[in-house]
Amino acid sequence: MDEMKKIAVINFKGGVGKTTLTWLLGKIISEVYSVLLIDADAQMSLTQALTLYNGEIDNDFNRWSNASAEKEKTLSHIFNGFVNSDITFSKFNVDEHFIYQNLSDNIHFIPAVNELFSDSVRPFTKRNNGKIMRPIEKFMEQVLMKVQQYKKGNPYRYVIFDCPPAGGPIMVSILHCADVIIIPINPDGFAVAGLRFLLTELKLNILIDKTILPTIFVLMNKAQPSNKIGTYTKETERFSDAAKIVVKRFSETYKHRALFIDKYIPETVAIKRVFKEGLPSYINNDLHNIWKNMEEFI
Repeated sequence: MDEMKKIAVINFKGGVGKTTLTWLLGKIISEVYSVLLIDADAQMSLTQALTLYNGEIDNDFNRWSNASAEKEKTLSHIFNGFVNSDITFSKFNVDEHFIYQNLSDNIHFIPAVNELFSDSVRPFTKRNNGKIMRPIEKFMEQVLMKVQQYKKGNPYRYVIFDCPPAGGPIMVSILHCADVIIIPINPDGFAVAGLRFLLTELKLNILIDKTILPTIFVLMNKAQPSNKIGTYTKETERFSDAAKIVVKRFSETYKHRALFIDKYIPETVAIKRVFKEGLPSYINNDLHNIWKNMEEFI
């Protein structure tokens, strides 16, 4: 049986397109494989994008969400059961109340909930209310083991996380189980400087104890098209070249496989409609090429 691959889409900067990229990759990959999307961000960007219509929550999802909360099957409920080392997590079984399965046959979804905000900022110590806690970095790994047990007959081939911009225990647990980290950046100077910081932070502080290191991909999102079809502005190319240098130096310095993807995702109105509408063929083709470039290294 093929191993389930875990992809974390991250950046500590908001508005870089993490949520859109998570959905685009899910759509592309789901043409061939079964995909599980997980919204781990208390901002609920992916959850809202997939379930809000003209400001109203989709009726089917609303019923499912209420039942999930009533049965204490949300991501926040399970996380708190895990860190408190109580019987809640040990007895927790993945089922249809934990995973929303009505998006499509090949894309299933674990939504975010508001309570994830508290989970991301509340301090955790080795003892919580007098109880010894499980290692937080193991949380998502153990959740996904339960997911695999539930989907034994028809396993997910890929799990894609839409990660929060800030750190926190759930974020750390995702990065510790990830096989792949994708960092979307925008064409500007702050993005390049932030990329340098983020890569170093990942290597020296977050992934320091990880035995098998994830492959890191950096991708230019919201690239500015020029007047000539298929080309981009000088500014986009300049910041792209600067990002390539950052990635190359990181890879050489730390002996960590990190790659800059040469194909860009353009800034276009069509991209903003991806959750409700299809994509133009030229963008769809670019996305398939981006995934093809990544897949050969996964």
